[in-house]
Amino acid sequence: GAGGSAMVGWWTGALAALATRTRRRALAVGFGILVASTLVVLVRLYRDPAVFAFDPYWGYFAGAIYDENVALGPVYLAYRAYNATALAAAILLAALLVDPATLRPRRPPPGRRSALLAAAALALGARAAYVGATADERGFHATLDTLERVLPRTVRTDHFVLHFAPATATHREIEALAAEHEFAYAELARRLGVEPEGPIHSFVFPDAGAKKAAMGAGRVEVAPPWRRHLYLHHRPFPPSSLFHELAHAFESALGDPIFGLSLRGGLPNMGLVEGLATAMADPVVDGLSIHEQAAVLRRLGKLPPLARVLGPGFWSLAGRHAYTAAGSFAAYVANTRGDDALVALYRSGGDVEAVLGRSLPEVERAYHAFLDALSLPPEAVEAQRARFAVRSIFERPCAHRMGRLFGEVARARARGERERTFELLGTACDLEPFEPRHRLALAEEHAAFGEFEAARTEYARVAEDADLPPAVRAEALEGIAATWLAGGEPQRATEALDRALALPVPEGFRRRLELARRAAAEPALRGTILRYLQRFVRSEDGGSLLAGRIAAAARLADLPGGRALGPYLEGRQLANVAVFDLAAAALGRAEDALARDEAALSPAFARALAQLHAAAALAAGDFDAAAAAVDRLEGRMEDTAGRAALVDRWRRRIAFHRTHRGRVVRSPG
Repeated sequence: GAGGSAMVGWWTGALAALATRTRRRALAVGFGILVASTLVVLVRLYRDPAVFAFDPYWGYFAGAIYDENVALGPVYLAYRAYNATALAAAILLAALLVDPATLRPRRPPPGRRSALLAAAALALGARAAYVGATADERGFHATLDTLERVLPRTVRTDHFVLHFAPATATHREIEALAAEHEFAYAELARRLGVEPEGPIHSFVFPDAGAKKAAMGAGRVEVAPPWRRHLYLHHRPFPPSSLFHELAHAFESALGDPIFGLSLRGGLPNMGLVEGLATAMADPVVDGLSIHEQAAVLRRLGKLPPLARVLGPGFWSLAGRHAYTAAGSFAAYVANTRGDDALVALYRSGGDVEAVLGRSLPEVERAYHAFLDALSLPPEAVEAQRARFAVRSIFERPCAHRMGRLFGEVARARARGERERTFELLGTACDLEPFEPRHRLALAEEHAAFGEFEAARTEYARVAEDADLPPAVRAEALEGIAATWLAGGEPQRATEALDRALALPVPEGFRRRLELARRAAAEPALRGTILRYLQRFVRSEDGGSLLAGRIAAAARLADLPGGRALGPYLEGRQLANVAVFDLAAAALGRAEDALARDEAALSPAFARALAQLHAAAALAAGDFDAAAAAVDRLEGRMEDTAGRAALVDRWRRRIAFHRTHRGRVVRSPG
């Protein structure tokens, strides 16, 4: 993009010189145009929903830092063509109005040449003006109209306007989602003691791809505090990101009057902006509270110092480290000094000494002592090692190149270009040899082509590397087992899966390993489970894959040993696409089978069943079934701070939904 910007800048300067009589005026006009263009971009970023920007002088600003794939595609090329059109119109106008001998302004000379120049300049100028006026339709910018074309339906609640697309999963769950928004609002208002100016607009896109195409943010969800808008994409109910993003809207009532940010010395304290939102969300991961997750980071030697978290160095940290540390510290302030102290700290821009009465090093020592006192079994720390084995985008040599490269991998795979796919994956391994997941992707590709020996060789390189996190090595062992199963050797698959299950891994991954282990060890279930898993399958689209999995799960329920597992898997697939009444019914059958035979599901599956049943029943409006599922979940979880926080929030959620469900007003049509 630098070449295009340089060309636009050069011609701007040249035309400014031709239009003026002195060097000073030329500089004023040239830089004035640049400053005006930049101000237009900044005003649009402040006012409109786009998180990306195109500018003739600055080029392309991709927006959210954690979206790594920022390849320059057709929209960028079209934008540069628009720049070229506007420049050509200005150059033709200059040729008409400037004397080539003296380079001074003149009246257009009579004749055919002048008429042609005037007509061409007018045509090109009109075209450039039209393109500029319809920038949002061309993807150069995004406005509310842009989003409303993608999400034409709305519902209104007491504090929200929810925007969504018809005939989507969000549409099917909109009553429950609207009540969940109001529940999150009530929880945050209670804790923070303020309410943002309303209504708050929540834009829920069908998926991350649709969101990226409409307003620039792909896999990340954003909520600029000053705009009081939430830009979300569909997630299983209840959406895990809602509390965090809504907390940013509440920050508009806490921070500075223009941006709603925590400012100190004119600079935003992003550690508090994101920390307060994370603390309010209070995320529970594998039964671990935000403090327990921070304690894991500390025991892994990766907890960043508070001076960096609360300073300009926040964005230089790996996102998972930064958000966990900031959220835990903000929650620590709220837990030990009260929510009012956290609000005061936010408003002060992070003046720890003024708000907490102690210096930052003193507070940090007390905070670390609090984390060190938390009881964590060693296997819990090791299970989270892979999750925190991430690098900051600034610590990776080629983060954006890697994002583009894996986009190329997806396109080559879709076209069936085998050699190109392997070439690109090999490049990924060369560029980031420290990242084992690139090698796992290479092994997966070999297996998809039936090259099981080559796949096992690549998997083994990861599985036998003792320096890698246990969960990554377990993932490689799972891949080895899958190749043995596909090759008709279940005994070898069982051996690999037993090795994987002996490693400390996150609970969701453990369920996946246990499912594969049952396929390997139980011949009666093997074919049906493999049909459900669809490992190494590239030929099916999302719809046929979903249908196949639901059919396989239903078949599994009729087999000995699968009477609880089959309905659980069926319910999970149905819940993922927001068919909650059928999902809740299937999950209820799984609970009935588990009540008759407690060994029908492992503890990990039993916990997941209870939580999923609570979500599906609540979304379907069966509040009693949801409450009973939460009671079962509490009895099946290990005794951690995360369990208490999770169960308590679920009970408040169900109580709120009982009284607030259905209080929405739909848009016409």
